[in-house]
Amino acid sequence: MNLPSGRLRLTSQCDAAWLTDAAAGATCPNCGYQGRVAELIDVDYDLLGTTGHYRLRLCPQCTVRFTSALGTVDYEGDELVEIGWPAYYAQMGAGIWPISDPLTRIAKPAGAKSLEIGGAYGFGLDFCVNAKGWRGVGYDPSPLAGIGARELGLDIRQGYFTEDTLADGPWDVIISTEVIEHLNEPPAFLRLMRRAIADDGILLLTTPNADWITPALSNGELYALLAPGAHVVLQSPQSLRMALEAAGFAHVVVRAEESALVAYASPSPFTLEEDFASRRRVYRQYLRTRAAASGRGSDLQLGFAGRALFDSVNDQDQDGAWTAWNVLNDASAARYGYRLEGLEALPPGAQAESLEGLAAKMPVGLGMILFSRAMQRLAAGECRQAVRPMLALAEQAIEALQSALDQRSLGRDRLSVSIAAVVRTELLLCDAEAGKPEAAEALLALGDKMAGWRGFVALVNAEAYAAAARLHAGLLSALPDAATPAGLRRDALLSLANFHLAPGGDAALALPVADALAALGAAADEVRLGSFVRLVNGGRYEEALALATRHDVVAMAARTGGEAARDARLARAVLDLAVGDPAEVPGRLEGLEIDPARRQVLLLGAFTGLVNDARHDEADVLAGAHDLLARLDGQSGQAAADARWAAMLLDLQQGRTQAAVTRILALEKAGGDKALLAGFYVDGFVRLVNEGRYDAARAMDDVEHRLPLCREALRQDALAALVMLDAQPGGLGGRVAERLGALAAAGVPEARLTELTLAALSVLGNRGEGEAARQVLKLAEPLLATARPPFEPPVRDALFAAGVLHMQEKAEWPRGAAAFARLRDSLMKEHPPGEDEPAPPAPLFWPALRGEVVILQKLKRGEEAVGLLQAYLPAYQDAPEDLRVQVEGG
Repeated sequence: MNLPSGRLRLTSQCDAAWLTDAAAGATCPNCGYQGRVAELIDVDYDLLGTTGHYRLRLCPQCTVRFTSALGTVDYEGDELVEIGWPAYYAQMGAGIWPISDPLTRIAKPAGAKSLEIGGAYGFGLDFCVNAKGWRGVGYDPSPLAGIGARELGLDIRQGYFTEDTLADGPWDVIISTEVIEHLNEPPAFLRLMRRAIADDGILLLTTPNADWITPALSNGELYALLAPGAHVVLQSPQSLRMALEAAGFAHVVVRAEESALVAYASPSPFTLEEDFASRRRVYRQYLRTRAAASGRGSDLQLGFAGRALFDSVNDQDQDGAWTAWNVLNDASAARYGYRLEGLEALPPGAQAESLEGLAAKMPVGLGMILFSRAMQRLAAGECRQAVRPMLALAEQAIEALQSALDQRSLGRDRLSVSIAAVVRTELLLCDAEAGKPEAAEALLALGDKMAGWRGFVALVNAEAYAAAARLHAGLLSALPDAATPAGLRRDALLSLANFHLAPGGDAALALPVADALAALGAAADEVRLGSFVRLVNGGRYEEALALATRHDVVAMAARTGGEAARDARLARAVLDLAVGDPAEVPGRLEGLEIDPARRQVLLLGAFTGLVNDARHDEADVLAGAHDLLARLDGQSGQAAADARWAAMLLDLQQGRTQAAVTRILALEKAGGDKALLAGFYVDGFVRLVNEGRYDAARAMDDVEHRLPLCREALRQDALAALVMLDAQPGGLGGRVAERLGALAAAGVPEARLTELTLAALSVLGNRGEGEAARQVLKLAEPLLATARPPFEPPVRDALFAAGVLHMQEKAEWPRGAAAFARLRDSLMKEHPPGEDEPAPPAPLFWPALRGEVVILQKLKRGEEAVGLLQAYLPAYQDAPEDLRVQVEGG
């Protein structure tokens, strides 16, 4: 990261500069390392009349950061009391939740002994006593300790915890929040804590996270961590763990929570309470109880009630927020003479007051209080314009507090700084709700996505779509993510749906919005229905079908009712024609009041779609139910023209060959594409042959004359169909060999040609077409000669057919015996004879054996024939009787 150049003005009384390659010799106050250390930052300050200069250093061994001026800070002076700090601290300055949060994790029973060291006013000890029910004592040298002891009613001793006080221990819980960074000898302090803790006790430490100190910090954030004149040793997670373990704590947990470290240490194993919601309930109850018990209008009551309001609103605890708000109104009336409800302006001169003077005129935390009340009203459903004056007043109150702190160079109130940023955002959202286009530009410049979504909702609600589009495109994601708070996420999704369905929007983008709404349990039907109709009307059928597949849009339309229902049902019918199920169209149209001509067009489209999907029976039923085909000749338009082609195809597929031919001729006469019609004609022929509808195929003449008009693959299919058709009974068997030659010349793949040749040989042989079969045998024998066992069924059938043909010619008997023997031998190997009991033979085994035996006998090789029979008859089941007789008679 590039370091900022020059000196940085952190506050009006403090400046600093990041150093490059600076180093010095030093001894680490945390781990004892001696040697060269890096110097990170050079700091000058003038705080409450105290001027100082130091450099922040980095220990290379334990990674702690420490100042070059490791002096002892005087905490016993009265300066802070004199300038009105106690009122500010009680009402606003003390981070009670950061103090209480780590304490809520510690599980110790009521009555446990607790010790707070360096607790100043004593809020940590107060939480131990009044929220946890522990017994407690505190030590702090500052005058704030005396004030806190008196105001809170606690045993807080104004002084340092030393070895002399160990006799009061040991303690079950020791708390030291934001203390160790002020000590120039952390190890000594931690060793003292180890001696003070019970064997099963827990030490809690909080301290700034030194690893958080980087050039990326704002000036205010850097100043808060450095705290010149106060912080001298800043721990990293690594350095703090090392120091605790070195002090003798066997069990250590160090958590980095952004700019702070929270550490738990004990001599014994321990378990922490991690249920955040229950811990927050304990904390809010503590604030309410302490506010009720504090003096009416006191700093403590204003502080406890103000924090209770703030945290209740943050936690969406409406009852707690109302209770705190009522207490605050009563406290303000008692102390200042006015109620906060209806307050329209700050007291005169408040923005120029000192800290003490400000506390005399108004609650020091008024900005936080008014902001919390405004957010409470928004959560209750009030519009932003109604709460805008309160937000503006909260901003003024925060500025008045910061001005008072700046007068004494006391730094920024960090909570007020964060609230001020939120208030500015809320004021921007008020402008967005009013539809002001400049609100989008301001939100873009802000760069906060949560604020961006809130502004987007406000702009869409104001129908400022152009501004909303700029904001969405420049800052936001397609959908709010899971990190978005639930209420905002729902509002953002509803606004996104309206945005995408508005004129000029993209309806498809509303679909994931609807899904996200449904996942949140919100109504999504209206969004999906609007998107569906717009997608169909825009011809975006695939996207509309995806929606209709996931959701029943007709059912959604029925729930919606009215014109939207009709439009959705009609759109659903159109979608079924385009990319869905055309069989659904008649049902979609049933009872739907639309123009009869429009209905007829949709029904014809459904018929054509069913035919194109090869759903011929359904197309027949549809045509018959609505008398579609009988009226086709008199109709015009694309739907009717498409239906005439579909009717031709349907007739062809359903076996209505003559009707199909008639329609094809009619289409040709009407100027239809002859090549395309020839393709349909020939394709129908091929289908009929493949389905075994040979008579219907023969009824289609002129097939061969149309082949030149067909694509190559279809020509090959047609030639193959002609081969098989001529091989069937009633065919021209003598042309099969010729057609096979034509197929070969047409470049049909070798595997297919082989399959057809072998099949034709088998069919012709089985038909007894001797001469035709012999012509094909000449083509098949080279193929059979190269075949290797185990033989596929076509090869088996062809070998058997070849054997039968060779049996018919004396000169070919040896070739016939060889063919049968090859077949028999292959079948035997596939199904070996049984060793103990006869086994079932393969199909064709007995016919092949019979053929072989017959030929052997004709060749005067009877003994060989008998030997075969004697070998196989006992070995296989169900031997034919005629073969058994030959053995028995032989």
